[in-house]
Amino acid sequence: MKHFTDSLILFLVACLCLSACSGSDDVTYGEGSSDCYISAFTLGQLRRTVHTTSSTGQDSTYMISFSGSLYPTVIDQRQQTITNAEPLPMNTRVSAVVVTVTAQGTVVYAPTPITETTEWKAYATTDSIDFTTPVAFRVYANDGKGTYRQYTASLNLRQEEAGSFAWHQETTLSELAGRTQVKLLNFNEQLVVFSTDADGRLHCNGQPWADLSCTGAEGCELNTLQVFDEQLWMTTQEGALLTSVDGIDWIVVPQGVDRPLHLLAATELALYACTPTTEEGTSWRHLYSIDGTEWYPIGMEASERFTACLASVSYMQDNGNVRILMAAPPTEAADTTLYVWSLLEMLDDAWISFTNQPLNAYQLPLRTPLSIVSYNGWLVALMPDVALISYDNGITWKKNSYLTIPDAVANAGGIKAAASLGEYIWTLAGDHLWRVRYANYGK
Repeated sequence: MKHFTDSLILFLVACLCLSACSGSDDVTYGEGSSDCYISAFTLGQLRRTVHTTSSTGQDSTYMISFSGSLYPTVIDQRQQTITNAEPLPMNTRVSAVVVTVTAQGTVVYAPTPITETTEWKAYATTDSIDFTTPVAFRVYANDGKGTYRQYTASLNLRQEEAGSFAWHQETTLSELAGRTQVKLLNFNEQLVVFSTDADGRLHCNGQPWADLSCTGAEGCELNTLQVFDEQLWMTTQEGALLTSVDGIDWIVVPQGVDRPLHLLAATELALYACTPTTEEGTSWRHLYSIDGTEWYPIGMEASERFTACLASVSYMQDNGNVRILMAAPPTEAADTTLYVWSLLEMLDDAWISFTNQPLNAYQLPLRTPLSIVSYNGWLVALMPDVALISYDNGITWKKNSYLTIPDAVANAGGIKAAASLGEYIWTLAGDHLWRVRYANYGK
């Protein structure tokens, strides 16, 4: 019985070896090993073309080298395929690639598809191989019978630069033509566009896109529009606080503030506003509310107090803290930069100012209209013809050579409003809705 079992095991092993190397159906084994497979496939030094634009607008094109070993390949022995798991950077030159192939057997290769006239070349570690189309690699066993296993090797390339921003026009909202003010926002994970017509009446465009007239929002200040507690909130020119559950029907919120209220920002926990302490508006105080009716004072780090807000954004930091950033117009007519204020929410902190720091050469310029969004862990300020990114919570604002405003957007009147939703920044230029995505979003 033991002799029969040993014979059966040897027979099964022989069958497995035969199926592993498939030169033909009638392969027989002679002298030498019947093993034939690729165990490792490593890319050598690679080159790619890089295009950059300096802060002065100067374009440059040059080649750089990098190690292909940073992009490991995956060998699927069952499907007999070889490819790189992470795509190579855009504009990588794959027409001349040196690879190191570790195999059991003799390796030859040829471009695909394979035909009767295909010429196979013996592999050498110094060969420069063209991977613009897939390449077939055969590993012949050393059994002298022509037994081989064939793999198809291909290289994946990114279709976008790793640090690039890709723009796409989503749709045209012809109803927005001629509107005096527009605001785009993320309301309960949907894009909503609000606008005012020449008579100051509020309109709402939601998905599916349809222009709807709003009621109860006469005299509204559209730039104060905020999302809080799954509702929409804004103040009027007279200082009344309005709210709406759908953006169509608006009601006045009774509250105990005896002066006009000007809404500034909102988070998931609170609304933020300011109100004059005198009828002449010569001094102001800043408040917050968790329900829109009762308001409580909040401190200010500096003696200056902002009385208006051009743009605001709330966002969560990596440590879980919620921070609010506001950009206010300057108090001096000659100033060319905005006043930027920041608040760490619900930690008994006061508003702090990031403005008028002599050593800061990268302050937020005075450009309108202005939208600020939180995106990919950054703050992005979008103005009609320029975009700036802050990587340090709003202290400095710098250009990114990849984030430029396309000519089509600029020619449509430039960016009028923006909001972030999911992996995209959405923008309005004229009556065109665009989306822009960072190629390495989330990484």
